[in-house]
Amino acid sequence: MNERKIIHVRGNGRVNAVPDSIIISMRLETNYKEYQKTMQLASSKIERLFNKFTEAGFNPDDIKTTKFKINTTYCHNRGFNSKNDFNTTMLEGYEYRHDLKLQLDFDKDKLAKAIEVITTCEPDPKFSINFTVKDVEKIKNEVLKLAFQDAKIKADILCAASNSKLGDLINIDCVWHFDNFRNSLNLSFDDLNFPQYQTGGLEYSQNILEHYLSPDDFSVYESVDFTWLIS
Repeated sequence: MNERKIIHVRGNGRVNAVPDSIIISMRLETNYKEYQKTMQLASSKIERLFNKFTEAGFNPDDIKTTKFKINTTYCHNRGFNSKNDFNTTMLEGYEYRHDLKLQLDFDKDKLAKAIEVITTCEPDPKFSINFTVKDVEKIKNEVLKLAFQDAKIKADILCAASNSKLGDLINIDCVWHFDNFRNSLNLSFDDLNFPQYQTGGLEYSQNILEHYLSPDDFSVYESVDFTWLIS
């Protein structure tokens, strides 16, 4: 019995995508020796932050929790006596961490307002800004289509060169590697001349973002392996 003939071809797809969405990631943290007091401080911080966003015209329902943790913390002491050394562990307190995100359409004025809220809010949350795309699946699908088209062209060329005929597609091997559809903005208040920002507020922030903020496009790339029968 004749063994079937096959051809393996790798296709490559690449799409350049323009960011159309902004993700602002925020982190609130606090710690205290008593659990109840830790939670009171945490509740106060999150309430003040949400109130500030609401006052600025944002919908608080758009602020989503991505991580919430309460951890115990311990202090470790090592001591010695005449016979041996010993270690003691004592409860030190509780740590609270609340990670949140706010996703917006790409709008520099809205971004400026959000930065104004965060930087003037008493809880002083840590934050980072990323640019992304809303329809990730659309980009993934386009990359895969291009990978197939590339592989098909290569397979046709190889078959023509070897005097073979391309048959049925019998296998597709794809493991998606690219899953980071974000470009980060490294925002430093030293770069933004922070004293001026404090006095100029929203107007200064809007001016900086309007004239100097231009996020880079994404270059999304993936390889897919295809197997065809040939005759």
